Amino acid sequence: MDFVTLTSTEHIASNSRVVAVFLSVAPAVLLSAGFCCTIAWCLSVTYMGVMLAVAAGVAVALSVLDVSLASKKTSLWIALAAASVALLCALLVPSARWGFYACTNAVIARVNSICELYIPLVADAGLLCESVPLAVLAGMFAGSLAWLFANLSVSWPTLLIIVICGSASMELQAGDSAISMTLGVAGWLVQCRAGELRGSTVGLPQVLFGLGGLCAACGVLFALIVALVQPLPEVPALSASAVKAVQNVRFGDDSLPEGDLSQAADMNEGESTTLSLAASKTLGDDLLMKGFVGTTFDGMSWGRGDWMSYEGEWSGMREWLRQNGLTVAEQRAAFDTETEREGGEPVEAVEISVNASGANRRYTYAPYTLRSLSGADAMLTGSTMLSMDLLPSKAYRVIVDNVPVDDVIADSSWLASSKSDYAKSERVYAAFVRDNYLDVREEERDAIDAYLFSSDSWDAGATVSDTAVISRVRTMLASLAGQTDNPPTYTGATSFVAWFLGTAHEGNSAYFATAATLAFRSAGIPARYVEGYRAADDQLAAAVGAGVALNLTAADAHAWTEIYLDGQGWTPVEVTPGYYSQTLDADKIIDVGEAWSNGANDKTLDAGSVAGQAEDKHREDEPVMHNIPVVAKVGVGLIGTAIAALLALFARRFVLRARRTRAIESDEQDICVPALYGYLALVMNQSGLDAFDETKPLDCLDAFAAVFPQIDPWEYRRAIRLHQAYAFGGRQLKPNELRTLRRFTERLHRSMPAPQTVIERFRRYMLHAL
Repeated sequence: MDFVTLTSTEHIASNSRVVAVFLSVAPAVLLSAGFCCTIAWCLSVTYMGVMLAVAAGVAVALSVLDVSLASKKTSLWIALAAASVALLCALLVPSARWGFYACTNAVIARVNSICELYIPLVADAGLLCESVPLAVLAGMFAGSLAWLFANLSVSWPTLLIIVICGSASMELQAGDSAISMTLGVAGWLVQCRAGELRGSTVGLPQVLFGLGGLCAACGVLFALIVALVQPLPEVPALSASAVKAVQNVRFGDDSLPEGDLSQAADMNEGESTTLSLAASKTLGDDLLMKGFVGTTFDGMSWGRGDWMSYEGEWSGMREWLRQNGLTVAEQRAAFDTETEREGGEPVEAVEISVNASGANRRYTYAPYTLRSLSGADAMLTGSTMLSMDLLPSKAYRVIVDNVPVDDVIADSSWLASSKSDYAKSERVYAAFVRDNYLDVREEERDAIDAYLFSSDSWDAGATVSDTAVISRVRTMLASLAGQTDNPPTYTGATSFVAWFLGTAHEGNSAYFATAATLAFRSAGIPARYVEGYRAADDQLAAAVGAGVALNLTAADAHAWTEIYLDGQGWTPVEVTPGYYSQTLDADKIIDVGEAWSNGANDKTLDAGSVAGQAEDKHREDEPVMHNIPVVAKVGVGLIGTAIAALLALFARRFVLRARRTRAIESDEQDICVPALYGYLALVMNQSGLDAFDETKPLDCLDAFAAVFPQIDPWEYRRAIRLHQAYAFGGRQLKPNELRTLRRFTERLHRSMPAPQTVIERFRRYMLHAL
């Protein structure tokens, strides 16, 4: 008897209880093992073994109980109750709960790393579960659910769960996805076969032999896949295209490079409207609508930051700051409010209506003086104001402080002795900023020292103010490089600064902002790279006077630097030649015409003019938070991404086949005949017929006979002659000749030799839609 195709005609009497128990246990154990491998990265080896042992024990107990009870529904309800109790205990028992938090942290860590998000971890929980109670409860949960799914009358829910969990595991690059998927599929196949064998008279040895052979076949298949499958170069590109398509639907797109300097050369190309701004009053300065904020630089592009910088000693900091009156995106407005409370002049508020019809709505665009946001849900506690909506709104309103040019750099000395919540939280955030916004690669630091802070014209040991450094950086950048909206494309170098100032000698705002940000950090000033859109104050005033919105385009796309000034927060600094006076008052900055200035006599801001100079990060008012993050949205997003990628592949195949069919069946011969020949050539090439040449199709008759033994080479010759008669003879084919070509090509497709590898099968089915 064939071990895979055990006869299903033996459904005569009931199996023995041992066989019935085995048929119930086998798929449940395989499914439980697959689940354990899926979350193996959350557990140590010992605890994973405990979990698997408990899961197997629970599956055996439920199977024995199921055989003993008269009603099968009773055992199903017991399994569901056991899974529910295990989950409830995992949340209520303290030692198990902290193990659960550790597993949650492991998932969040993967999501943050892959998706560049800033979901906080559970404080003090770690990233690896070492809790015996949780391992036992997780085993109970996995064994109960696995047994429940394995004993359903239908098998498609099991397969659906396997696909979802496997896709999530692969997307998160977590656990051993290949092993877990193999065990899951083996469990599903055993479940299907066990359903056929229940109630038959087949003995236990035959069952063991048959199901064991099935599992062995799955193992061999897994080994072959691991040994033979090589990643296709088209797959990552296709996946990236699918992700990009989904993002374009969600967020739209614009010309801003999002920190990628290789794309920055084209950031000012385009005439369509990106942002429309309608202000209630005129502003005293240019309006810089901030979008992408870069915090880490790898030599080629800026990243939004390492989410782990918000963990460890800074865990829970952002929420603590918000509760104490400091939200990062609204820090300048909070400083203005605190200044007014201490007797300073009130700052006028201006409402601006924003319509991001042509911009990338992943970001919520707002100036550094943001006071409040309405009409959109955005993350205001991080460096970048990322939209939190599934489909972000195009229109929203912001209220901003109308900070005069003279007050961009304000006096904040009074904060040094303040006991207010804002002063305390600002000192904590300032310490965090100094800890995370001063990193510079050694290659960039060496280039900065050589080009901008040469020892023969700059005293690195002298005590200088921030404004002296700003003046120096502006002066040297302007003398070494010119501004242009069409710069050379950056393709990578050992040092971007060395390439920009030593080779290119010209660049746009993204190039200048990158060099300046790195230079400020090298000089000890916390800085970050910013992209967005710039609205000149005179243009905005004219629009306000006319009662219309100001439309910004890609020509207004801009990049600048923000430096952190203790007390008042992140402050924009223009470093691109021609934009200096728009952000910082000339009276507070050394004249940019002063060459080789080291700022030794500059006293615009003395050391005591800003608060929070203390370097000690371990202070009594440092936050300690134990918030439990909500990751439901992230889980749904990951599952949706996996499903969307799968659907995108099948949609592409469907579109390719539909286009080919429509062309082949067209009544116009100048469409259908070339399409038929292209179809024929594709089949020949994908059949491994290397001798086939599209320009000399009749030179491969011998090879054709070897690859397609079921088709007479004469038929192939006739088809090629008809194609040549149309292409070279210039005559229209008769209806019966067209039918001949169509039938032959379809027959040729059906007669293709079977693919030899999984790669070849995938390429035929998905990439070429054959």
